Order: sequence, then C-alpha cells, then structure tokens
Amino acid sequence: MNKPSIKKIADIANVSTTTVSYVINNKPGISQETRDRVLKIIDEENYTPVQSRQHIVPFRSKNIYLVIDDFASFGNLFYSTILDICSSVAAKAGYDLILSKVDESFRTSSAAKAIRYGTAAGTIFLHDIDAETLIFLRQENVPFVVIDAHRQHPGYTRVCVDYEIAAYTVTNHLIELGHEKIGFIGERAIPDFYTSTFNGFCRALSENHLVVHPAWLQAEACDIDSAYQCMNNILDFSEHPTGIVCATDSFALAGMHCVQEHGYSVPEDFSFVGIDDLDLSRIYFPSLTTIHIDLFEMAEKAINFLDEQISSNTTPTGGVYTLKSDKLIIRKSTAAPK
Repeated sequence: MNKPSIKKIADIANVSTTTVSYVINNKPGISQETRDRVLKIIDEENYTPVQSRQHIVPFRSKNIYLVIDDFASFGNLFYSTILDICSSVAAKAGYDLILSKVDESFRTSSAAKAIRYGTAAGTIFLHDIDAETLIFLRQENVPFVVIDAHRQHPGYTRVCVDYEIAAYTVTNHLIELGHEKIGFIGERAIPDFYTSTFNGFCRALSENHLVVHPAWLQAEACDIDSAYQCMNNILDFSEHPTGIVCATDSFALAGMHCVQEHGYSVPEDFSFVGIDDLDLSRIYFPSLTTIHIDLFEMAEKAINFLDEQISSNTTPTGGVYTLKSDKLIIRKSTAAPK
C-alpha cells in the first residue's frame, strides 16, 4: 500500500496542500474546524510528515520526559502509582525521569522544548495522544511510547490492558454469586476505555440472559467526586441493583463510600467490583474485589520499549504489549445478594 501524501490528505479534506502544511506545522490562519478536520484525516490515514530534521544526531541525553495532563496526574491513583513505578524502573535502566505538564498543546510543553533542543532521549505518555502531538513526534523523529493506550490501531508503540476482558471477568463474578440486577459506573470522557469496559460488562450480561435498567448505567465518572455522584444517581432510582461493576478501583471506592453514607452496607446491600487492584483497595473497608493489573510490568515494558528505540536510534514502529487482565482478586466487597 502506498504511503499517503500531503496531496492526498488535502484532497480528502477538500483543502489546499498549503492549508495541510499550515496545520502540520501549527501555523496560525487556519480555522479550528478546518484544523480539526485535517488532523482527523491525518490520524486516520496514518500520514507521517517529512522529518523536520535532516540529520539525526545520536541521543546523548539520559532524560526521559513523562507527560502528564488533567487525566493522567497525581490526583489519579492509577496514574500516580504508575508515575512512581516508572521513576524507579527508569533509574534502574540508567535514565532520569522528568515530568512535563501539558495544559493545552503538547507543542508548548517542556517536553516538546527539550525534544527540539535535543535534550530529551525519549518521551512517555500515560494515555493515547492526539493527532497534533503525533505529527510533532514523527517530525522530530523522537523515540516515544504510550502507556495504558486504549485505541486499537494507533500506529505507535504502546503498552495496554484488555479492559474488555477485565470488565467481563468481574461482571461474571457477580453473576456467579447470584446477582441479576447489576449496575455500571464508567468513564465516557475516554471513549475507547469506556467502550472496552462497557462491552465486557454487556457481553457477560448477554451470555447470561440478563438485562440492565438504563438508570443503573452511569457513564460520567472521571474522578472520585463524579463517581460518588454516579452512585447517588443510581440510588435516586426507586429500584436498586444489588451489584455494581466499576471501570476503575477509584470509582468503586467512591461508590462504596456513597452507599455507606446513605446507611447501606457492603456487601450485604450492594456488592462492588473494580479494575486495577490499587494498594488502597486492599486496606479500604471492606476490601475491594477487583482485577489485578500489574503496573510494575506495565512500566517496565514501556521503559524497555523506549530503551530499545533510543539504543537503536529508531522511531516507534507500532509494537504493542498487552498485559494479562483477567486475574480476579476476591476480597470482602462481594457476596451473594440478599
């Protein structure tokens, strides 16, 4: 298959090649609507712009930049744990890990500046990147890897989790205990993650000929406060489920806290399951039944991927490593329904 050209991108987007060039190089004068359309087509066509650097100098830096944003931040227990582990794994591999906060565009981040100056050996992202960032990374020919990627075929090196299998496994656990009324708390803000977890949830229900009430499906969780409110919404409905499948441990812990504040007991009134197996899930009362995700393996594989790219002075080729995601850890938050 021929590689897409800038002219092909322009033809599909119904714009000039100059407009496409302006979008690629983040120049002003292009409407946001046009910019978004061109970026979407570039992403779908997996177009790689001509490298901006003609002579690639072997990296001497041992600095790895780990990019955080509003989703992947210290406030998120899952990502903060990965940050801590990545720091230790990188040090053992001989690298210094530097955090870079992205507010609006990656191009204006400290990581992007370090890449331009040649002081970044590579970059780690904690979830899928947008088309504009991907264009920049390909232009600069910099090694990078994505941890906890959700997209199926993004065209870059990534370490991911099969969240569909994880959600399917925990939902089946509730069904095997005898639960027939099961709710779901997920995160629509990350569409591919939501789709994976929700599909696993639905597949388990379908195979067991169970249906779910729309009021028990809550998709607006993104942190502990919003997850708490999602559980509140379920409680507001006259009929309650007996089991709740949560897309993350954090959502499950927030949901458990919510029902306990309303005078209910876990697992006597509600059984909860999560995905992640965070340390907090072991010591919370009652301890949380969940799927174990090996975050150390996730970080170690990502650093190894990146080290291979840096050592061979190559760009990401689309390699993928998927962690085992069906290891059920049964604790005290689940029991047979009343």
